[in-house]
Amino acid sequence: MNKQLLKEAVLNTPILSLKVPLNYTKAIREAPGRPMILRQAQGFQYTLEDLPIIIREDELIVGTFDEDIPVAIPRPESSGLRILKELDMLPQRLVNPVRVREKDKKTFKEELAPYWDNFRIETYAHEIAPSEVFEGFFSGGAYVPTEVGGIAHAVLSYPRLLSKGLKAYISMAKEKIEYYKDLLGKLPGADKKISFYKSIKIVGQALIDYALRYSKKAKEMAEAETDKIRKLELETISEVCKNVPANPAKNFYEAIQFIWFIHMAVHIENFEHGISFGRLDQYLKKYYTQDSQLAIRLFKNLFLKTNEIIALYDSIATQYFGGMATTQNVLIGGIDSEGNDATNELTYLILDAFEDVGVPSPNVVVRCHESTPSTLYKRIANFLANGKNLLGLYNDKVVIEALMKYGIPLEEARNYGVVGCVGLSTSGTSFDNTGAIFLSLPKALECSLEIDKTVIHKIIENHHVPDRYNSIDDLITSFEECLTSIMELSIKAGNAFQQAHRELKPAPLMSLCIDGCFEKGKDVNMGPAKYNFSGIHTTGFSDVVDSLAAIDKAVFKEKKFTMNELIKALKKNFRKNEIMKQYLEKKCPKYGSDNENVDRIAKRVAQSIRNAVEGFKCDRGDDYRVGIHAMTTHVGFGVFTNALPSGRKKGEPLTKDIAPGNSSEKGLTAVIKSITKIDHSLFGNGLACTLNINPEIARIEHGNIIESLLRTYFKLGGSHIQFNAISPTKLKKAQEHPNQYKNLMVRVSGYSARFIDLPKGVQDDIISRYCYGNV
Repeated sequence: MNKQLLKEAVLNTPILSLKVPLNYTKAIREAPGRPMILRQAQGFQYTLEDLPIIIREDELIVGTFDEDIPVAIPRPESSGLRILKELDMLPQRLVNPVRVREKDKKTFKEELAPYWDNFRIETYAHEIAPSEVFEGFFSGGAYVPTEVGGIAHAVLSYPRLLSKGLKAYISMAKEKIEYYKDLLGKLPGADKKISFYKSIKIVGQALIDYALRYSKKAKEMAEAETDKIRKLELETISEVCKNVPANPAKNFYEAIQFIWFIHMAVHIENFEHGISFGRLDQYLKKYYTQDSQLAIRLFKNLFLKTNEIIALYDSIATQYFGGMATTQNVLIGGIDSEGNDATNELTYLILDAFEDVGVPSPNVVVRCHESTPSTLYKRIANFLANGKNLLGLYNDKVVIEALMKYGIPLEEARNYGVVGCVGLSTSGTSFDNTGAIFLSLPKALECSLEIDKTVIHKIIENHHVPDRYNSIDDLITSFEECLTSIMELSIKAGNAFQQAHRELKPAPLMSLCIDGCFEKGKDVNMGPAKYNFSGIHTTGFSDVVDSLAAIDKAVFKEKKFTMNELIKALKKNFRKNEIMKQYLEKKCPKYGSDNENVDRIAKRVAQSIRNAVEGFKCDRGDDYRVGIHAMTTHVGFGVFTNALPSGRKKGEPLTKDIAPGNSSEKGLTAVIKSITKIDHSLFGNGLACTLNINPEIARIEHGNIIESLLRTYFKLGGSHIQFNAISPTKLKKAQEHPNQYKNLMVRVSGYSARFIDLPKGVQDDIISRYCYGNV
């Protein structure tokens, strides 16, 4: 099986795999009185013992989730039961179909579902939080607390693990157990410490044993292999797996294999979202010995492996999180702890390998700064010129400033990582679920205008009277109050799910992978990491700004319509009010046109978003941070959002990130000037900026225009940017003939996905976005 066949295998239609839920359920059921963290560790051990030992043709990096890949793993202890009603139809779904074996349907319905129905995270959260905080969830159209599915999001401490090996932690865990045994009855909580360290022993040894089974299998295959080259490769695999992850990695090959064993295992233990590699080109430098051909081949194997698992959602959640993305982030480039350029040979080798395999995962992003080499910018331009819409780009200066505003020291901030799509984090020292909540900004505007007597409106205490607003400032003040109220409701829901995870879903392996947990003897969900932030991502930013700008002109300044006339038209979705709709949409100034008044409103809305989360703490103890990013929630939320004063009609997608909507067509220069007037450092949770451009821009003067564009954008204060360098015509053809465009990738909102894997509403939204052809 060569590289192409491996790629075809991981891009095949996913298959439902029950090995993880069955083995975890077994461990939970057989010892009801045992501490939950030990039952979770036992479930992990059972799963690894049950996994097949398969070395596929041409593989150098080993470890797989099942015989058939890619896998979709239902998690019945969290949100996995949401697929129960759709189980029979999963293979026939038009979007993101999943193969299901008949025996697995029966097992899921008769064994897993009955056991977990009243013993899952969602049930627990509903018991401990007021019922009204869940009213805005999904069909409420206001927010989605994703921790109903899991937490996971983290940059793992790979440099530390690579330098020590798991045997060292097992040995230290044994010492800790003996130490706390002597304190039983004397030190409160000593029994919990013992349980924690026992769980570390279990998961550590289980992973070592799993690797040794691979070592044995590779040796057996080598003895039977007749091809001399493959025989040597199998012998090498055997030796590598004999050493890692038990011991420190001795070379580059061992480091990559060590990383994959840990990475895969954390995906078994945790929700498959946002588990990130961190600065791969930095911490692997010490192991690299100039063998670029081997390095590229190992990177290709690693990157293909990340596609062996996909995110499983029911049909409703698929509209919010389209593309089956697991957003495993790889970060390259940037500055070092002293502020010097850290670009190195591995930076380029990672890009070469990633471009060659051309798969959705991992989510490769590039850190940029004033001294980023022109060669790296030209390499980025080459990606775009070749139609590879696979990279996200970050501005070190702004990101570092954003993190320092939350108390992160300069040296640590310089070594920042990116979690999942666009979440900002430190490297290995944070357990920040940067995607804990997704929230719709237009819902707060709806409440301010009393467009709809929704459940969300009913539970906001302050009643707002639109016809008493005398200026745009009055309306914005009302919007701010509504937004803070909705934020508070969403945070109460989010914290309930976090508490549920703390009680029902401890994660011993994840705890070993985040600095601070082992030292304190506490599960990662209890807040022992150095940093324990949580994140809220908002969507519909441009919709709100454009709506406020339209009201400012049409109602307050020109008095073209009264507020009551406008609200009446919005409630009727502009029915019999096409003249008003056209005026609002075409005659009122838009965000992204470098209009000073609109940009002033945008700056205030941005500050309002930041202010709305001030003072709110997550269950693990640190602040909630806010960002602007959607995944595909802008489509899901759009379904439940009424007509807006911007001229947008009911049900249409919202705008997804910091970029303007479709009505701003004054050119790329104006767009960038508007976007960068906003203080991006306000958004400690990160933000996305997605622009569609003509691919020819990347080809002009060998990428010089892209370099100039990016340097200008970052100098002006832009934090993140990504491009879809593809024509709308090609996208339409892909929509009409999906089988001919299986490898067409697009940037969605901080991640890449195959265009054919996205819901039609998301596809239509990408196609409709204005394509900038001139700078």
